[in-house]
Amino acid sequence: MSYRVETTARAERDRQACYDYIDSNSPQGAVHWLDAYDRALESMEKSPFRGLAPESASHPVDIRQTFFATTSGLTYLYVIKGHVLYVLHVRGPGQDTISSAEMELPGNGD
Repeated sequence: MSYRVETTARAERDRQACYDYIDSNSPQGAVHWLDAYDRALESMEKSPFRGLAPESASHPVDIRQTFFATTSGLTYLYVIKGHVLYVLHVRGPGQDTISSAEMELPGNGD
């Protein structure tokens, strides 16, 4: 079964911040990072059920995480509703978990 992957506004802001940070040090590295990011999202379409994130303990739905294999070790947080995988947050190494108030969960109409 294949899942559709969508990103929340927060995840898009996180992705852009990561890209901008890498781009300020290595424009070519940023392009490679973005390609790897896209490949990681594609792999999640086929294999979405990965480990639970620490944030899952404070939510009524399972918040899952997968590690984006880069030298910086980024983490995606996501939730699966039906056949859609929603990327909620992209977290870099050393960043704290996000609170319930910061978590953008997709609405019931999604």
